[in-house]
Amino acid sequence: MASVDPPIASSYFFFILLWLTLFYAFSPLLPPSFLFLFGLPPLSHHICALLSMPVQATMLSFDVVIIGAGPTGLGAALRLTERNRTSWCVLDGSDVAGGLSRSVKDDHGFTWDIGGHVIFSHYQYYDDVMELAIDASGWNVHQRESYVYVAGAWVPYPFQNNIHRLPTELREECLGGLERLTEAHAHPPAALNFEQWFTNQFGEGIARVFMRPYNTKLWTVPPSAMSCAWVGERVAQIDLAQIKQNMARGEDDVGWGPNATFRFPKEGGTGGIYRALASRLPRGRVHLGPEHRVVAVDPVRKVLTLRGGRQLRYTALLSSIPLDELLRALAVGLESATGAAPHPPLDAATCRLLADKLDFSSTHIVGLGMRGTVPSFLKTACWLYFPESHICFYRATVFSNYAERNAPEGGVGA
Repeated sequence: MASVDPPIASSYFFFILLWLTLFYAFSPLLPPSFLFLFGLPPLSHHICALLSMPVQATMLSFDVVIIGAGPTGLGAALRLTERNRTSWCVLDGSDVAGGLSRSVKDDHGFTWDIGGHVIFSHYQYYDDVMELAIDASGWNVHQRESYVYVAGAWVPYPFQNNIHRLPTELREECLGGLERLTEAHAHPPAALNFEQWFTNQFGEGIARVFMRPYNTKLWTVPPSAMSCAWVGERVAQIDLAQIKQNMARGEDDVGWGPNATFRFPKEGGTGGIYRALASRLPRGRVHLGPEHRVVAVDPVRKVLTLRGGRQLRYTALLSSIPLDELLRALAVGLESATGAAPHPPLDAATCRLLADKLDFSSTHIVGLGMRGTVPSFLKTACWLYFPESHICFYRATVFSNYAERNAPEGGVGA
């Protein structure tokens, strides 16, 4: 058998290694089809990234960069696509699209939303986008069935329309507050905050029993510290005559509200909507994973720095991440800013100060996966409100009622 002289073999090996190193170093400049002709495995893309990451010869530039692949970020990306814009990208530090509307499936087969979400809308464009993500056959349609748990009683939502379900003493307190309110003024005075708004609308009885304690638990701040401009159709207003009729007949009034009918994906949770929507955007535009987390925003040079070390240049920046995170990224970027604007509108210290002053609330989401069946009184229930302070949580959702595949066979998820 013929043999190769070791020095010659070493030279061949060195030449091949040098060729591969140079090839991979310059491969980001080559089209994928060129790499394919050489039969390179997908791993080559990772090798190329490793070789080229420390030194970025050319900085990628985009007309629009979107930070965050949640509903807002993906919606903006869809609009750009509809307008045939091509110079844009989406960056998100999570491994999956969806932001706070993402869903996860655990090792036992239970699907969980990051929170409890349902889909309802009176905007045709939004409805069309939902159909784009998941076609009509992929949705369940539900009639809302929700209750407020107070003093051992289950009061159908909206609470103020169904106070006849309360124990006698609380029922009389709530009704008396409504009657006194009606006698005092036909048109409530303008409210300066959310607490004034619901007290003016529903009376002190309903405010004390439900509205004040529930909203304090929900928002984690006193309702008096909140504005009321956002309320709109989110809170049912009062029809005293109808409430008295419900009491006389013992009838529940549950049909009010924009979410009286809602829909939910048959599979994948709410996050399935946004994973599907991301997959329908042009390939290679949505970049997910920790290495794509934005850690610095330089508004002077209009440059973003990613956690992986790469930098991108933008003309317009759309951010859907929390404001405090954006301000801290701006602070990092401004500290290293150089270029045309000697006096940017904000400096790094101001950005950090503003970030520290922002108030926000956080929520712990606890998923309980159980064997068995749903109790009969919760068989068709959607979500339940718990305003009383001795109960640590403010809301519970029978999540497996939304879709059978939210739980494995023989399981209940809440």
